[in-house]
Amino acid sequence: MGDNVKEIFITNVGDIPGYIHFREQRLVFGGQICCCPDYIELTPGSYQAFSLQYRSPCVGEFTEEIRFHIVESEETLKFILSGRVRSVSLEFCSPLIDFGNVSFGFPVSRTLEFHSNSPDPVSFLIRVDGDGRESPLTYEDYLSAPYQEMSAPPCPREFLVEPERGVVQPGCSARIKITLTCNRLRMGHIEKKNNLWTVSPERGIVSPNSSLDLTLSVNLMNAGPVTSAIHIHVKHSEKLKVKLMASGIGYSIRTEPSII
Repeated sequence: MGDNVKEIFITNVGDIPGYIHFREQRLVFGGQICCCPDYIELTPGSYQAFSLQYRSPCVGEFTEEIRFHIVESEETLKFILSGRVRSVSLEFCSPLIDFGNVSFGFPVSRTLEFHSNSPDPVSFLIRVDGDGRESPLTYEDYLSAPYQEMSAPPCPREFLVEPERGVVQPGCSARIKITLTCNRLRMGHIEKKNNLWTVSPERGIVSPNSSLDLTLSVNLMNAGPVTSAIHIHVKHSEKLKVKLMASGIGYSIRTEPSII
């Protein structure tokens, strides 16, 4: 997400006061431009500045024509705003969080650190997919009510992330603590989603009437079928979706003899 602020200074070179307004328009390359203030009044020989903030969810270069309207003369002032929206980049120090064997109702904490390679501050919000919304049952709950029957909630929130959200400055790192309070009997692992499927190259340019080959690699941790999808973002066009299917094959072990 691009987010930048630029100032435009405008001078009244005429002989009478004048009002100038910012005109909102639909942008060619998408995104949004916010102008503060919406209008200014200029006396002869004076100047003031408009602050323009450009935001766009699209990564890449852009060129937009910005218009201002002079009330008294009904003239339109135009200028070109161009630049490049940079993508944010966060790298995790470890792709896997291993809690090992955990006991029902006993909290276990792990630390996860990630680093920002982005030239701009990066806001983050961390959620655990499939986690519930109810407070989990802990061993302390059993100790506080030893003679009552207690059961885990049907939809427990087993993972607590601290801090859950924040901002990482350019070139800096952040550390979060993830606490698991198990309320379900199961085995599993948590890993970054983008480590399952790897796409190469991740970005590129397709020349007119030509093709581009993408290489997809999959790393399956368990046996069985897996389905997913990748989204291909095409600049100034609709997003493409490609369904992915794979099947993990487990080890085959045979003993000799089969009967002892």
